[in-house]
Amino acid sequence: MNFLCPHCKLNLKCDDDVAGQVLRCPSCSGKLRVPTPDPSQDTQAGQEDGAGKGSAAKRGKGQGKSADKGGSGKTGSQKASWQPTDSSNVSVAISFGFGALFMVVVYLMLLPVKKAYFGQLFYARGWVPFVLVLFLGWSLAIIGLKLRMLRKQKRAMLLDVLPDSIGEEITVHNVPDFLEHVAKLPDALQECLIVRRMQIGLQHFLVRHSNPEVANMMMSQSEIDAGTINSSYALLKVFLWAIPILGFIGTVIGISGAVAGFSSSLQGAADIEVLKASLGNVTSGLAVAFDTTLVALVMSLIISFPSNSMQKAEEDLLSWVDAYCNENLLKRLNDGGGIVGGASGESDSAIQSIAQILTQSQHGILSEFRQLQTHMSDVQDDQAAVIQRMAEAVDEQLGAMETRATAHQEALNETIGKAVNPIRKTMKELRENGEAVSTQTSEVVAESAEAIQSYMAALTEGIDGLNNVLGELGENQVVIQQTRKRGWWPFS
Repeated sequence: MNFLCPHCKLNLKCDDDVAGQVLRCPSCSGKLRVPTPDPSQDTQAGQEDGAGKGSAAKRGKGQGKSADKGGSGKTGSQKASWQPTDSSNVSVAISFGFGALFMVVVYLMLLPVKKAYFGQLFYARGWVPFVLVLFLGWSLAIIGLKLRMLRKQKRAMLLDVLPDSIGEEITVHNVPDFLEHVAKLPDALQECLIVRRMQIGLQHFLVRHSNPEVANMMMSQSEIDAGTINSSYALLKVFLWAIPILGFIGTVIGISGAVAGFSSSLQGAADIEVLKASLGNVTSGLAVAFDTTLVALVMSLIISFPSNSMQKAEEDLLSWVDAYCNENLLKRLNDGGGIVGGASGESDSAIQSIAQILTQSQHGILSEFRQLQTHMSDVQDDQAAVIQRMAEAVDEQLGAMETRATAHQEALNETIGKAVNPIRKTMKELRENGEAVSTQTSEVVAESAEAIQSYMAALTEGIDGLNNVLGELGENQVVIQQTRKRGWWPFS
């Protein structure tokens, strides 16, 4: 639905489902109520669009000639060159100024409660709380400035960047009109993502005359914008890291002061008053240690949630811009099938010539394929015949080899039989001779045993007779007389 801003008369466009809502104009920031669409007006607008198509086509032809003469096709009202702008990063100096102002305001507000515990967290805990408050204000200033820019980007989505009054389709002939319309938008809106993305896409289409190349370029530009948004949170990520580190530094400072106070209290332990004063220094050092850590952790939480929410909101805006480009730019681009320039008759004749050339080439390729197919069929038949002959020859050789092997086996069996039969006969004779020898040996052994037995019996009988003779003698002595021989002494 298209409508005009009642304040600055800027042409705006939005969906029908937001009719009746109160919005702000992206140019003058004035409040306006989106009108409710009227069906009768839609019918009349459709008739006017139908009547204006012919004039738009005529204007497109004339502009196409001027674009061809002008080379790049840019008009004098368009910008000479595209300058990159940053719609996500905020000024570091401005955000630092707001952060310093925030620190001054906070300490002025805490001045009446300086002696209370909450006031002592910032006044009586050393220099660390001052830096923490400065970083907190700096971070909140960055988030606030980015929120302001985000609202401006969302309001810019109401712009009718590519009006249908110029043409329902974006062609090479009417793209200079679209670029001129974008260039006439207020300077405050030129930095918006939607305006910059449309301008880049139209300029690329004017030069390249190709829908796919424009789509690839728009995808690359979306990745660049996403990287820019991500890099704009680098300083906030540094603060989220530095604030807890400062809290730990305050903890170290407090603990070191407490340890120093405890050592001094040990030196003056003889005096109770001195000991009490020293213990007070110890407790104050511990208070600094724990309170600075507490303040730092609370501040990191305060920064973390808004920064993450803001980053998600900017990523959602980038997705919204991508969807808008797909619906209103890429969907309406018409590169004429990749053929640009020349009259329609010349284009038709060129297309017919190309079609005839392609047809002749196709017939030639088909005939070559048929010849190749016939040749391949003949080659396959020859190969099949050769394989059949080879198989028959192999079968014949296998049969001959089997016959020769059977004959060799029978001859070998006969030779083995002739060699084995004499060996078997000799073994039989040896077996019979062995039996006869064993019989004779048995008989000789038996005769020898009988002779030995007879000898033993005779020996036994002789021994018995000797025993009887010795028994009959008893104790009888046998006297043996000797006779002296006569002769000369000592030879007698």
